[in-house]
Amino acid sequence: MLYSLPSWVVVAGHFALLLIAFYTGFKLKGRSGLNADANMGGNLIISGTLLSLLLGFTFNNAADKAQKRKLIFSQETNAISSCFANAKLYPDSCYGDFKKQLLQYANFRVEYFNNSSNEDLIAASLDQSDSVAAIISDQMATYSRNDKNILATQQMVPAVNAMLAARDERETFRTARVPVAALKMMLLLSLIISFVNGAASREPKTYWYGALAFALLIGMTLFLIFDLDTPAQGLITLDSEQAKLIKLLNSIK
Repeated sequence: MLYSLPSWVVVAGHFALLLIAFYTGFKLKGRSGLNADANMGGNLIISGTLLSLLLGFTFNNAADKAQKRKLIFSQETNAISSCFANAKLYPDSCYGDFKKQLLQYANFRVEYFNNSSNEDLIAASLDQSDSVAAIISDQMATYSRNDKNILATQQMVPAVNAMLAARDERETFRTARVPVAALKMMLLLSLIISFVNGAASREPKTYWYGALAFALLIGMTLFLIFDLDTPAQGLITLDSEQAKLIKLLNSIK
């Protein structure tokens, strides 16, 4: 549910809920005649510590996955480059066949990234790359029967395996997300803290500055977590890695 919505919608909605929770807490305190005490302050400290731990966990988890996506993309590009280089070890007639299929495979990988916001198109590009990979494997098996191609095949097989492994790993991390349970707990706990903070406030005019600052900080952190976790949309993307793959294709064509 959270990842099905644009990140700015989730952040803006939670920002508004934080302010509503603060206002509700302040109003309920006024109606009940309760006063802020040391116990309420202690509860705020405990809740704030727990929220900090959750924020640290979710942010670190999102940042780690984002870094891994970038690293795997780079590994796939290097593996594709190695395949082109090793294909040159074969005779020219064999290299021409490999080059044709590898270019087709790489173009499907470019489309995979360009269609990263459409699951149907992603599935189609994966199927197409699977088909081309099968052809490349058949070509290696056929050419390996010639004793003159044994050395080239010994170099080509690991390169193709690395290329396919990187493709599968990219797909795994594309759908990997911060645990939704942790995100929901973080959202709920921040609402509780905002509510208690409103109930503990004495001067609403001055405490509103703190409420706004708290909501803004939580909103900025939440936006960054979603941005790291959804590279297909947002400010933090893998466009630079895509540009490297396109540059490799242009250098070969």
